[in-house]
Amino acid sequence: MPLADEDISCLRLSTRASNALVRTRMHTVGQVARLTDEELLSLRNFGVGCLSEVREALRAYATPRRTPLPDDHIDSLGLSPRARNALARRRVRTVRQLARLTNKELLAIWHFGRRSLSEVRYALRTYETGTRGASRTRKERENEEAPPSIRAAYRIAVRELTIRQRRILERRWGINDGARWTLAELGAELGVTRERIRQIESQLKRKLAQCPTARREQLAKPMYTVINVAAECTEGATSEDDLLANLRGRGIDCDPRDLRILGLFTDVGWVKGWHSLPGARERASRTQPV
Repeated sequence: MPLADEDISCLRLSTRASNALVRTRMHTVGQVARLTDEELLSLRNFGVGCLSEVREALRAYATPRRTPLPDDHIDSLGLSPRARNALARRRVRTVRQLARLTNKELLAIWHFGRRSLSEVRYALRTYETGTRGASRTRKERENEEAPPSIRAAYRIAVRELTIRQRRILERRWGINDGARWTLAELGAELGVTRERIRQIESQLKRKLAQCPTARREQLAKPMYTVINVAAECTEGATSEDDLLANLRGRGIDCDPRDLRILGLFTDVGWVKGWHSLPGARERASRTQPV
């Protein structure tokens, strides 16, 4: 069977993008590849986010892999207990076995729904990115261009999240305006309980923490640049305002928003050493409201 006649499930798209294509009877990779951007955006429930996802998936599909997916156990994907148990009943034990299953075959598994499907496809995409990164030489990884700023790294790190998920992170950490929302305030705005907001926040932190090591190290480079320079200019700095002034004096473009982003990624384990710098007590007094 020609590659272009393969089922679109081999692209490992999200449930939203996959459903939008299936509703218009797009079942093969070749059919999707022939559509223009305008034709894709005219589909129901298919937006700019889905368009970017499809184009990226088609580019990855057209690029031959250097090495096949390894026979690592599916525990390395960090799936939820519900998804792991459903796959165990199907006797799916390795990443390679899981990658061969189509969306239809996965949804036929007992207690495996759309949410589990989205989780598995996202886990496979991030796992494959990490595997490819690990197969490159050390020189190739070092020469790869890092994001120019902390804010750019943040935008790249959260682009896999939905608008709602990004809103929860940004308002809980006060990333945009410095105002940190309580669980109750966010729950009232989104129409859910405060406990549900707490659960979503914990899930988002786990998702960020599970980012492949090679990608995480690359995105953390501008963060460590700020931390290292800040550690060298702590003399006379007793607050965050003093720290920002010292950083700007060293030619580092940094503002309070960058510090809040650093706090988030320190919390999820991407960077270390931030809480030992000036203003730590000030930051501790502004912990997330409950």
